[in-house]
Amino acid sequence: MAWLGRIGVGSTYLGGVSIPMALIGVGQGLAVAPMAGSGVTHVDASDARVASGLLSTGRELLLPDQQPTKGISWASRS
Repeated sequence: MAWLGRIGVGSTYLGGVSIPMALIGVGQGLAVAPMAGSGVTHVDASDARVASGLLSTGRELLLPDQQPTKGISWASRS
C-alpha cells in the first residue's frame, strides 16, 4: 500500500500500479485462504456448510473494502 501511495505523474503503469497490485493480491491470497480454511476445518462435517456460509457472509458484510459501495449501502440501512 505504501508503494501505491507513491504514484506520481511520471509513474508508469507497470511500476506504479501493476506490480504493487500483484503483491497485494499475493499477500491477500496467502492470508485469506488459510484463515478461511481454518474457519471451516474445526467444525463437524454436518455443520461445514453452515460454517462456510457464515464465513462468506461475514466477509462480505464486515470487509467492505472489496467493493466500497457495498459497505456504504449496508451501513446506511442500519
